[in-house]
Amino acid sequence: MSHEHEYEEEFGAALRAAVAGSPEPAVELLAAGAQRRGRRKKLRRNLVAGTAAAAVVAGAGLATAQLQGGAHGTAQADKHATAVVSTPGSAASASASAGASAGPAPAPVTGEQMLALLKQRVPAGFQPGTSIVQGAVNNPNVKADGPFALLNVTDGQGQGAVSINVRVFPNPLDLSLSGLTCSTTPDPNTACTRVQLADNSYLRTIKRTNVFAGDTMLNWSADLERPDGLVVTAASSNETPNGAKAGRPTPPLSTDQLAALAQDQVWQSVTTGVKSGLSDIDPTAGSSRPVPLQQILGTAAALLPNGLTELTPGGEDSFASFQVNDGHGKSLVRVTVEDWSSFQPGRFSGGDITTEFTGATTEPDGTKVLTSHDDPFANYRGVVRNEARILTPNKLLIGIESFNSTDFKGGVTRPQPPLTVDQLTAMALSPSWRTPAG
Repeated sequence: MSHEHEYEEEFGAALRAAVAGSPEPAVELLAAGAQRRGRRKKLRRNLVAGTAAAAVVAGAGLATAQLQGGAHGTAQADKHATAVVSTPGSAASASASAGASAGPAPAPVTGEQMLALLKQRVPAGFQPGTSIVQGAVNNPNVKADGPFALLNVTDGQGQGAVSINVRVFPNPLDLSLSGLTCSTTPDPNTACTRVQLADNSYLRTIKRTNVFAGDTMLNWSADLERPDGLVVTAASSNETPNGAKAGRPTPPLSTDQLAALAQDQVWQSVTTGVKSGLSDIDPTAGSSRPVPLQQILGTAAALLPNGLTELTPGGEDSFASFQVNDGHGKSLVRVTVEDWSSFQPGRFSGGDITTEFTGATTEPDGTKVLTSHDDPFANYRGVVRNEARILTPNKLLIGIESFNSTDFKGGVTRPQPPLTVDQLTAMALSPSWRTPAG
């Protein structure tokens, strides 16, 4: 059994069903070319469980996030928003309309202002309906990052949706990141084109097709990707507001119209206070760097107490498992080693690894240490586990577990694990674990 399956069983069927079985809300297909955020494979931690559960709640809340915008409110919001002009990542260039005169810093855009700006740019002939909005301050009930507005519209062809999303990444932005380019893996349900513009920005258009219950759902988008970190995504879908079926033959806006909407200069005026994490467009920034399996097994073998050797070793990069036998019964040992030095938190990638070491003791060099003696372990009758986990100042995580059984779920062979908490702690704190990358 792979360690991924082991940890999923420990999480429990209820959480897996809640997260894996929940449908993606329609807004995710429209917002900012969002990438599906898979749960981290290497170490199933409480932080990930909390993040996944929050995503389920957010998806459930989208259906009720509706805003009706009147003509008067739209005009007022647009007047305020167009006075806010700033360069992404620069608080100094506050407002083009302010000229040389000094004034207060521009206020972050609100969701209502985003909706007003979007409504003014939807072509005539569409009747506005319900909406989902978010300003510069992220709304926990909206599964999008950065200023966002989605408007359901209706015309003679039926119902559909139009959305706009503005994100600001660190300047300069590497425009070759995988979340900004077209995939090199052929996909019969996705058509993607990307062209470079005169100012070295890129314009990417994507057409996605999803057939569900006999309906063909179309999600089209256009992304303006600028070297200074500004990414604007305009999207349109032929889905009904609840996302359950197609409401019209094609999305309300064509890809050409979406490209024009994404390049509208007004979106440069809503960047104040917007900061997006690279993990949303760079999968490698939202996870740990793997440590080779053989390196883990070799290091662990040298640190075992005298008389113990690794039996039936196995695992995968960043996770190793083996058995030991001190003459009183074989038992399982598991070792996890992850390099989190390059991780960059994003809205959907979870928090920094250090948040998992709240309450840990701290070594003189700054290393965090957590230990536990679990009897029983995860409600598995008779199974006892000793564990030590450390996090070094350069974000190298090492976790070592010793069981009184040959399997984490059962197969008890002895009253207690052969390796004590103190022995596991000493092994984890050994400088032998320091990797070249760490």
